[in-house]
Amino acid sequence: MTVEVAIFSSHGLGDGLIQLVLANNLHLNGYKVCYYSDFIHQLNDYIADISVLPFPEYSKVQQALNKTHIILYDSNSRFVSQMPAELDQWFASNGICYSNARSEPRHKEITVEQLQNRLPLQDKALAAHFIQLNRSYRSKKIQIKRPPIAHQLVNILAQYLDLKVSSHANGLFIPEAKVKSDSRRIVIHPTSSSVIKDWTIPQFEQLAERLIDTGWNPVFTVSPAEREHWLSISNERFEVPEFDTIKKLAEFYRSSVAFVGNDSGNAHLASCLGLPNLVIFNRWRKYPLWRPAWGKTYTVYPRTLVRKNWQQKVSVDRVFNVFEKMMLETNLSST
Repeated sequence: MTVEVAIFSSHGLGDGLIQLVLANNLHLNGYKVCYYSDFIHQLNDYIADISVLPFPEYSKVQQALNKTHIILYDSNSRFVSQMPAELDQWFASNGICYSNARSEPRHKEITVEQLQNRLPLQDKALAAHFIQLNRSYRSKKIQIKRPPIAHQLVNILAQYLDLKVSSHANGLFIPEAKVKSDSRRIVIHPTSSSVIKDWTIPQFEQLAERLIDTGWNPVFTVSPAEREHWLSISNERFEVPEFDTIKKLAEFYRSSVAFVGNDSGNAHLASCLGLPNLVIFNRWRKYPLWRPAWGKTYTVYPRTLVRKNWQQKVSVDRVFNVFEKMMLETNLSST
């Protein structure tokens, strides 16, 4: 009998793509995986062999999880943090929390015995292995030597579950035949989950002008709610296409030649789709752990510990120079 695992991911696009690595590795080792994420569900057509579903209604959560499911969840997920109290208590007593930063004591409550009660007789031995995932994913290496979090998840799974197969891939793949490639298009994502992480609008505009001058076609990608604002900023100088689903955004990225943007979920999306990836970070301490983990990622960050006005420490010249280095090293040209 195949062991069933239900994974409730974090809410965000980037975290969802990172945590999809968990699902893919379990699938590669013979587990039947159901992965819950509103964002990643939109990419379901391009994720083979893993059932990806939107978060269920709270009233249907226990019904969706049969008594033999191993439940993994991120306590930082908005879905989990906003649960009704009774369901939240049930979740903590029946599921394994794998968050990298958890503070609520209840998310440490499940025991080996409780997990064994959820498993058929032939699978009870798995409980002692899976219970070890009920921990915080803290890096053991310091600063720049830290591997990205997606790689750490693979290492933790391989260590505690004794996986025979391990991979940094998350299973997302869009065949080239599904898109029409544009060899000059550079996607720029100028926003993120917080304005604190964003390079300035004038800097992105200047960078786009530099790209045009050197033969590239920069295109700005933003959320539907941000698009009207960026259309007014662009004033028809740059394209700002509209995407009503993550799937359409992913197809657009797959058909582009490279990505430039802030530390955001879009950077992770571009990375796992194979685009050369230039990410602007607001803190140098942050980039080793949270950089995109697929393919080659180029990073730019302020060479200072001062966080106020960090954008002024990252010049347009510097970002453009790193962009040119990236394109040279990946054998890409605007001609």
